[in-house]
Amino acid sequence: MLAGSGRGNFPVKFNGSIFTTDPKFTRASADYSPDYRNWGNDFWWQNTRLPYYAMLANGDFDQMQALFDFYLSRMSAFRTLAAKYYQAKGAFIPETVTVFGTYANGDYGWEREGHSPNEVLNIYIRHIWVQGLELSKLMLDYASYSGDEAFLREKALPAIKEFILYFDSRFRNGQGKIHITPTQSVETYWYGVENDMPSVAGLHYVLGALEKLPSHLLPEPDRQYYLQLKKDLPGLPQKRIAQGDIFLPAEVFLELRTNVENPELYAVFPFGLANFSNELCQTGIRTFRYRNFDSWYGWGQDGQEAAILGLVDEAAEMLRKKVGNTNPNHRFLAMWGPNYDWVPDQDHGSNLMLTLQNMVLQSYDKAYLLPCWPENWNVSFKLYTSRETQIEGQYKEGRLTFTRQGDMEVVEANKR
Repeated sequence: MLAGSGRGNFPVKFNGSIFTTDPKFTRASADYSPDYRNWGNDFWWQNTRLPYYAMLANGDFDQMQALFDFYLSRMSAFRTLAAKYYQAKGAFIPETVTVFGTYANGDYGWEREGHSPNEVLNIYIRHIWVQGLELSKLMLDYASYSGDEAFLREKALPAIKEFILYFDSRFRNGQGKIHITPTQSVETYWYGVENDMPSVAGLHYVLGALEKLPSHLLPEPDRQYYLQLKKDLPGLPQKRIAQGDIFLPAEVFLELRTNVENPELYAVFPFGLANFSNELCQTGIRTFRYRNFDSWYGWGQDGQEAAILGLVDEAAEMLRKKVGNTNPNHRFLAMWGPNYDWVPDQDHGSNLMLTLQNMVLQSYDKAYLLPCWPENWNVSFKLYTSRETQIEGQYKEGRLTFTRQGDMEVVEANKR
């Protein structure tokens, strides 16, 4: 379904893609044409991104170009918004984008009298800044998985520098440190927010990944700039409770929730700073256990978060539930949803894939096989990972066999 809807000039539409049907089969009260989609025709980053994370392990690199081309070809608009709205250098991507690279009209606000140009009237998305950092991660991962150094050098790195420069030029405090405010923690925390977890985790991930690039890709002046900027970042927001440390949605925020996201877990997904293989694992697990919302369906990220943290029982149960989320009005079983959005819910299908992929394979400094796999389940797989590596194998009756093409070191995580 992603291949069928994602090889055109525009990214996959999360709310139905090209497979929408008469709305009465999704919501009987929606008396509209088959082109109707809940949440409209614009591109919402938090939804648009999810199918593309799932394409990495599948090796569907050609399908990722529509996403990259869409946003990179609109960089002039994103630079203009940064300069005119916030007197900042670099570029930022609005949460909701038209085909022209501007905010969606309904979110920016039709009635502008009495409002400054930088006042986005939809408060749900007014101060979300993580979009460029997530696109940066996807481009860096794509280049590592595919080996496409030309794309990295000519397209990705120039854009990433502009996304980083936006934070550097706008969010310095009196001590010369990065202090991100005004901001919000995606759509769930709006009030009194400082140093939101998605932006802070994104900056740590992207700057850390840039630091590891070889010298023939990253000029030394850029490397030194990123190294210094990394020293000026705030730490990941967290606090100590009786059971130990947990991540927070932001360093400072008011406990007034306006949506059902768990932004504190952006340290786990999409940025992978806490995962089953490192010292932040228990902080991630604790945070997952104490999360405010159970969100395993639609755009909810619980499934891949459980898998990334090595929570076998939770990931397996969510995978079962995800597979059962098909719409009874359609015979084709992959017509998921509508969940939060529309049928077919391409976010749900993509998160299902991400849950399964991360149960079978995760890649950090090494490639870990079966890091979150039930002992009594069999599986065969062919997946891609960093450093242009493909791994094909099967786990049957408790025995794992595999072959590798590429130089990524492989660890049998189920034997740890």
